[in-house]
Amino acid sequence: MLNMSIPEGATANRGYFRFWNHLHSIPVALEGVQLGLWLASDIPLPNDVEQGVVCEFGFPQGESFATIRKRLNEQALKQLDWSSVREVPLARFELPSWVNELLADELNYSPTIDGQVNGWWTADKTTPAYRHTGALLPEGGAMKDGCECLVLVDLDDWWGVLSLSGLGSYTFGSDLEAGEAVPFLDDQGRRWEVTRLGDIGHAELAQRWGSAAADRARADKPLVVVKVASLH
Repeated sequence: MLNMSIPEGATANRGYFRFWNHLHSIPVALEGVQLGLWLASDIPLPNDVEQGVVCEFGFPQGESFATIRKRLNEQALKQLDWSSVREVPLARFELPSWVNELLADELNYSPTIDGQVNGWWTADKTTPAYRHTGALLPEGGAMKDGCECLVLVDLDDWWGVLSLSGLGSYTFGSDLEAGEAVPFLDDQGRRWEVTRLGDIGHAELAQRWGSAAADRARADKPLVVVKVASLH
């Protein structure tokens, strides 16, 4: 499935794609890298600190890329020349809130969409200890009985809109595709029954859910719409 966080026009940038693949490899995850930033070129970077977020900076070097890894705190990251940052190829969900606030202020980057309801595709009645497995984006901004929603999926720590082409890639998606009602537990402890309504085009999605959602949806594929019913 396409990771919608890859910037437009990046198809010719082999260095960027190689850096993106590098950041999302298992070895880098095991090494604790939490934030990856793509730079226009090699620039001066703040000094490492003892306590902070493990950041990896990539920049073009011919058709490939070069990297610099540093551990930086809030003060050090704020000192970065943000005008030289071209993209956020990795921002783990578990990052401290100050990192996400800084990315939003400097780059208008967010892993989430305003109004999305995070949760788990589970019939359990208690909140799981692991990270969210899914999210729904209710039309009109309020999650209520009978409302229609877009389905959001985790694309490498960034929420994107589920398209018809990706529906069968997930267990809950296969169940929806088969016409089954799927249980969803949100992070406020509310339980929902989710059923598939059908699919819509990109233009209708933009009209009903707005440009923020449309920017995270494939324009060349139908997008999945579901209906939720409250379970008490």
